[in-house]
Amino acid sequence: MNKEHLAGYGYLLSVILFSGILYILGEYLLGGIDIFVFLFYFFFSAAVISTPFCLLYFGPRQLGRVLLDNRFPIFKILMLAALGAIAWFSLLAQAGATGTAFYTKLEIPFSILLGVIFLSERLRTREWVGIFFVFAGISVMSAENVSTALPLAALGVASAIFWSAYSMEVKRHSHDFSLVILNFFRIWSMAIIGFFICLILGKSFFISQSQLLLTALNGVVGAIGLQTAYLMSHRYLPISILNSVLAIVPLFVAVTAYFVFDQIPSTYKLVGGAVVLLGVFLISLSHHKRGVEVGPT
Repeated sequence: MNKEHLAGYGYLLSVILFSGILYILGEYLLGGIDIFVFLFYFFFSAAVISTPFCLLYFGPRQLGRVLLDNRFPIFKILMLAALGAIAWFSLLAQAGATGTAFYTKLEIPFSILLGVIFLSERLRTREWVGIFFVFAGISVMSAENVSTALPLAALGVASAIFWSAYSMEVKRHSHDFSLVILNFFRIWSMAIIGFFICLILGKSFFISQSQLLLTALNGVVGAIGLQTAYLMSHRYLPISILNSVLAIVPLFVAVTAYFVFDQIPSTYKLVGGAVVLLGVFLISLSHHKRGVEVGPT
């Protein structure tokens, strides 16, 4: 194993750890904070931290030039990211960390299917079988209590569709501008959207000091650390290895949730989750490059 692979696996380990913090801390905070207030502070804290670094590294002229020259594709990407983030945080608030970790795996088959439809990509039989297993696993998880599980599954599907479309658009324009700059614009746009939604809905921005600090930490970890580590891991490792290793994220989240919240998944969730992971593993065995798979934040 060379130095590049070691660096790639180091970034990948960071992705797994950051994902665990994002899910667990997010579930804890959303139990006492309105989702849109949380959304605002989550991204605003990340925006405040990332702005000086982006201004120093890229400069205001380059940031402005990228935004003006690519305003239409960037606007479309940011709108898809906003819809995906709202659906994802809503799912996290209702399904909890473990459920969300499994439901969001729907993003993988939807990303592939959108690639087939719009980017003329071809699938192997193994990938079709993997897609079937992912949907079958989600169906098993939803069969436990249909009245409550169907809305969660709907949020999972909505989140997957928006993030898959976002991923496809990022793939289309990945050579037009820096993905770091795109993530910077995404963070600021989400903070602004969250702020105006709170104003329109009459939400109170008041939260305790501890909630503010933890939300800021979660924002920096999720919106900056997780995304940066994930993008850097793409530089050193093939996508097939990334997807194979990241398949253990739901397991890591489930184990962490057990120790933090004393949550024991039901039989339906365990069986359905296992089937989902089997599908993800079958898909990841393919050596097709799917471009950048973008996480929920």
